[in-house]
Amino acid sequence: MSPRWKQWLPHWIAWTVAAMAVLLLLVVTGQLVDEEWRENERTTRREISNLSRLTQEHASRTMHAADQALQLIRSLFLREGMALDLAALVNHGAIDVSTVHQVGIIDAQGIYRLSNLPETPQANLADREHFIVHTHRATDELFISRPVLGRVSQKWTVQLTRRITEPSGRFVGVAVVSVDVDYFSGFYASLD
Repeated sequence: MSPRWKQWLPHWIAWTVAAMAVLLLLVVTGQLVDEEWRENERTTRREISNLSRLTQEHASRTMHAADQALQLIRSLFLREGMALDLAALVNHGAIDVSTVHQVGIIDAQGIYRLSNLPETPQANLADREHFIVHTHRATDELFISRPVLGRVSQKWTVQLTRRITEPSGRFVGVAVVSVDVDYFSGFYASLD
């Protein structure tokens, strides 16, 4: 070994050890960052899954509550007819209007006759999908409309409707519940 080599050997060993330490540090840091990235991804997927289930459950419960109100209105209308006081039902808490903007009855000709709102013009809704669908089929099915601008309320709502049929089988109208679309958009906007 040359004297010069002996002089550089300790420095070469030190630089080699330092380079290996830096390389080891980079590998360990890379593994830690990768594991943290994977854990963040797992956490995010779990949160998105939970949020998805929450919004699905919320929408389902809201629609179920609106459908229960529809069935109550329909049953009471078959018993009381045009004497049915929808405003009193709402005022007494029989129908929850925290999610529902308006409840009402459309007669067999498509005229909006009864409502929980104090001032209700008798608007012709015979051309609306949520009325027409019940004139073409005699089954007892819940219909959920696309958002529509209400002719009576002048608000964007989703109409939930059910056919009203007398025991004799005669079509007498449609029970309608108007769910305010702002309710859903406000709820979803409040989620962080």
